[in-house]
Amino acid sequence: MIGGDGINDESNKTAPAPKLDIFLPKDAYLRGDGDIPVIFNIHGGAFFYSFKEIQNAYAAQLASRGFAVVCPNYTLAPGGDFLDMLTDVSTALRWLVSNGDGWQLSAEQLFLVSDSAGALLGTFLLACETNEELSSLLGIDSNHVRFQLVGFTSGMLVYDHLFDAFYPDSGELFEKLRPAFRTLISRLEGTSYERTESLMRAIAYPPVWLSTSTDDFLENDALYATMLLRSMNCDHELHDLRSVNGKRIPHDYPLMTWDSGSGELNDAMMAFFREHLSPRTSLTASV
Repeated sequence: MIGGDGINDESNKTAPAPKLDIFLPKDAYLRGDGDIPVIFNIHGGAFFYSFKEIQNAYAAQLASRGFAVVCPNYTLAPGGDFLDMLTDVSTALRWLVSNGDGWQLSAEQLFLVSDSAGALLGTFLLACETNEELSSLLGIDSNHVRFQLVGFTSGMLVYDHLFDAFYPDSGELFEKLRPAFRTLISRLEGTSYERTESLMRAIAYPPVWLSTSTDDFLENDALYATMLLRSMNCDHELHDLRSVNGKRIPHDYPLMTWDSGSGELNDAMMAFFREHLSPRTSLTASV
């Protein structure tokens, strides 16, 4: 299906395949570029609601800037736990690596984007892709993917409350959803990875882009993660917006594509991405 600024296609050329949407930059796809850079986008939703289709407008907006965008679905609680969700996104990534060339997607230029609860899945996916010990500990097969860059939007990035009831709980979500983390807790309990800091220091991070705001209930997560990334000498860029003239900048603001300010923020993320593209790649976005 072709329309607007991108192409969206749920069909797959090899079965079985995970459920995912592929948004393609129209001009690059019709030219047959064959090496379109790819954003692997993991949606949020507090682990129990939301689905890939809710981000169609956001994904199309990113595709209009010259990137392909792949949006996987994953099992939600109570139908599955956190490791089921992680397995689903890892399987979708494996399908992308194996089948992306059929959609002219570059296996060498993969970018990871995730928002809200999806950012915790993105963090653990990075851990499994860059650290064999963690991959084995969690029982997730590594795809040996090296993401060029990561973008976290209003990310849930700190999980210490799972192991320390006195640690601030992000929106009280961890306590409410504790059954969805039982398997993860059993795998990490007694290891150094009970703490977010230990997990982050075990990840071979590519450059990281983060956005949050003073009205975002997960702002502290972004600030904490940024502090650790700085201490690790990881290339990163943080956008922490504040309310101006009474206008609130809410949680997941970049996904609100009807607001011109969110478009400017997404432009900033895309500019950061372009800085890390292979020199041989040039982007021609749809107009």
